[in-house]
Amino acid sequence: MEPRTRARASAEETQRERDNRRVACRAAAESIVLLENSGVLPMVPQKLALYGAGAGMTAKGGTGSGEVNERHSVSILEGLEKAGYTIATKKWLDDYRRSYRRALLKGLKSGALGEEDLRRCCRNVLSSILRNAPAAEATKAPARDPG
Repeated sequence: MEPRTRARASAEETQRERDNRRVACRAAAESIVLLENSGVLPMVPQKLALYGAGAGMTAKGGTGSGEVNERHSVSILEGLEKAGYTIATKKWLDDYRRSYRRALLKGLKSGALGEEDLRRCCRNVLSSILRNAPAAEATKAPARDPG
């Protein structure tokens, strides 16, 4: 039995996809609840430091019923940049992403990287991110090779 879906395998984005994206964006904006604002919000675009693997490689959805398949997901980094923020740690995040991908590809190609190795790699990288310099020193933070 073939699955019954209206999904298309085409690389061309459909009007339906554009319409659904607009509805989802509007629904998300209308669903936000702010419990307390101590004068911090709304923030004006400014220079800020952004740390963590999820900044540029933001996890979306999950597996099973939580799986999300779309043409493009906006990462935290991309969203802040589009909103006009200057990310002081941009070079560090780019270096980290390249280093992460190199280590991942190296491990996958050699067959030496198993599931537990991947988990350990992620934990080590995250702990090194958390120990990094404060925002004022953010642009000086060296990329750490997870491999």
